[in-house]
Amino acid sequence: MRVKHLFLGATVAALLGSSVAAARADGGCTSEVQRFCTGKKQVLACLRKNQKDLSPGCTTYVGVFEQIPSCLQEAAKLCPTDTPSVQSVTGCLRGHKDQLSAACSSEIEKVR
Repeated sequence: MRVKHLFLGATVAALLGSSVAAARADGGCTSEVQRFCTGKKQVLACLRKNQKDLSPGCTTYVGVFEQIPSCLQEAAKLCPTDTPSVQSVTGCLRGHKDQLSAACSSEIEKVR
């Protein structure tokens, strides 16, 4: 299923703890956030708690952003992708190193 740039932004917002305006179930974690984590401030922790019930796409997002949590906004803006992986997102972010926050730059340097 294709994850569009806008949908990735909604997923990132959900992982940051914001509410998701529209229900969409075409990838990412929107449906899982709505099902398990509505109203919770620590959405990433909530998703981890419900990991056995996550879709493969959501499991991928959680895995990527657990390793680089300070890069969520930069990844949504600079590196939208249909199939996120730690390698693809960190590689893209490294290509935009002059546009990253100090916290994200630090996290990217730790990921090999």
